[in-house]
Amino acid sequence: MRILIILLLSLCSSNPFVKETDFLCEKTIRISYKETVKQTEGFSLDIKNVSKDEIFIHYPGYKPIEKKKGDEWVKVKILYCPCGQNCDAPPQKKILNPGQKYRVYWNLLEGWCEENLNGGIPKTIEKKVESGRYRISLFYSQGNEEKVTIIKEFEIVE
Repeated sequence: MRILIILLLSLCSSNPFVKETDFLCEKTIRISYKETVKQTEGFSLDIKNVSKDEIFIHYPGYKPIEKKKGDEWVKVKILYCPCGQNCDAPPQKKILNPGQKYRVYWNLLEGWCEENLNGGIPKTIEKKVESGRYRISLFYSQGNEEKVTIIKEFEIVE
């Protein structure tokens, strides 16, 4: 299945009267989020189904976030499960009915599992991310249509 990429300005329109960034993409979903976030806050992004049909949010438990380093985007390590725990894998899809909203929240922590085992269990290491330019990728589809990828950028400041 081919993935279509809708970049920030291509098929989305912005509402200049909203403090947060508010995008309407192809009359299907509305995405609202703050473009600038303080390190003491968390980052949240709301996705609302504004169509008359259900839509599918793909990989809702994952947070595909990247940090801009020079000319490259580097993946931020975000754990969905503490190290050494037996967690169920996040769902592959979430259904959003017309009018329904879904929130993506990130506490601005990067996390990984320490290689040294503590009693056989790797230790979870977490730290606040640095200030800078970040982006998140969102994936959705409607009916049997192809999956659409939307990339939204935001800034983390001190």
